[in-house]
Amino acid sequence: MPTLKPLFDFVLDVLRIWKGDARAKAALLCITGGIGMLSQSIWMPVIQVVAVRVTGRTDIVTDMPLWLSVPLGGGLIATGLWLLSRVYGNQAAKPASTLIAIRHQSQEALGSQLTAGDLPASLGNAAILPLDVDQSSFYLDGRVHDVAGAVRVQERLRSKVEGMVVAHPGAEVAYYGIAHIPFAFLAGAELSTKPRIQLFELDRGSGRWRWVDAVAPGDDLGVTTAAQDSGEGTRDVAIRIAVSFPVPEADVAEALGRPFHDRLITVAAPARDIIHTTAQIEAVCKAFDRVLDELHNNLPKDVRVHVFYAGPVSLAFSLGRRVTRTIHHRIRVHNFEGRSTPKYAWSLDVSGGLLPQAMVERPVVGSGAATAAAE
Repeated sequence: MPTLKPLFDFVLDVLRIWKGDARAKAALLCITGGIGMLSQSIWMPVIQVVAVRVTGRTDIVTDMPLWLSVPLGGGLIATGLWLLSRVYGNQAAKPASTLIAIRHQSQEALGSQLTAGDLPASLGNAAILPLDVDQSSFYLDGRVHDVAGAVRVQERLRSKVEGMVVAHPGAEVAYYGIAHIPFAFLAGAELSTKPRIQLFELDRGSGRWRWVDAVAPGDDLGVTTAAQDSGEGTRDVAIRIAVSFPVPEADVAEALGRPFHDRLITVAAPARDIIHTTAQIEAVCKAFDRVLDELHNNLPKDVRVHVFYAGPVSLAFSLGRRVTRTIHHRIRVHNFEGRSTPKYAWSLDVSGGLLPQAMVERPVVGSGAATAAAE
C-alpha cells in the first residue's frame, strides 16, 4: 500500500530550502498563485458572498475570464515547478541506489542501525549497506582500557569503504554513531579524500538518527577564533574547540603540564544539539582550516598541535577530514573523561604513519606537571 512519506519528505525538504533560497520562495509563490487562479470556481463565490454581506454590493468581485485565468495560472504553476526543480533537483532529483552506512560505536554496544525512515528524500530510495566499526568491547566501566586495540579495529576503514564503493558504483557514503572524539577524528582523517559523506546524529528525544541537513543553512552559530601565544621556545599548541560546552583553559593546562600557545574556536553560546546542518559544520571546519594554515605558515614543523574538543560526533568526524597529513603539523586529539585526573586522560595522533601503540599517549602526572607516556 503506497504511503505519503515520499510526499511528506519532499515538503519538508522544500521548507528547508525555503529558508535559505530566494528561488524556492518565488517558486512556491508562483505555484500558490497559479493554483488560486485555476480554482476560482471554489473560492471566488465565497469571496462574493462575503463581499455582498459586508458591503451590500455585488459588483466588487468579478470572475477572471477563463481565457485569461487558465493560461496565466498554468504558466505560473509551470514557472514555479521549473524554479523548484532547479533548487530541489540539485539535492533530490537523483537518489542514490546504495548508501554505505558507517556505524561507529566505541562507548557502548552497537546501537540501532540507520533505517530507511531516517533518510531524507534525496536518499529515500537507497538500499542501506551497513559497515560497522565496533570498538565497544574495549569500553569498560566508563573508560577505554586498550586504546591501541580499539585503533586496530578501525585501521582498515578506508580500504573497506573504497572496496564497497568499487563494488557498488555510484553509492553514497554516510557516517553516524556514538564514538569517542579521537576515534571520530581519526575516522575522518582516514576518509578525508571522499568528496561527500552524509552525516547523521542521534536524536536524544526519539533515539533515532537525525540527518544533518545538507540543504538548509541553519542558524548562524557565531563562530569566532582567538589566539594567545606563550613565550618563545614553546613547542606545543592547544586548539580548543567549544561547540557543545566550553573548553576551559585550565583543563588543557592540567593535561599538558607545560606552556602552550592557545587557539580558541568557539560558537557564540556553546550548547548541546545546536548542530543541525552541514553549513553549520562547514563554518566550524573553515575556522579550523584557518587555524591549521596559520600554524603551518608561522610555526616550526616540530611543534606539537593538540586538539581539545567539545561537540557532536558528526562535527568531530568532519574536522578530522580537514587534516592534511602531508602539510599540517602532527595533530594529537585528546579525550575528555570527567572522572579522571587530568580530565583529558589520553590522546591519539591522527596524522598517520604510526603504529597504533605509538599513536596513543596518556599523561603521567607528577611533581605538578604532566608528561606524555605511550600506552
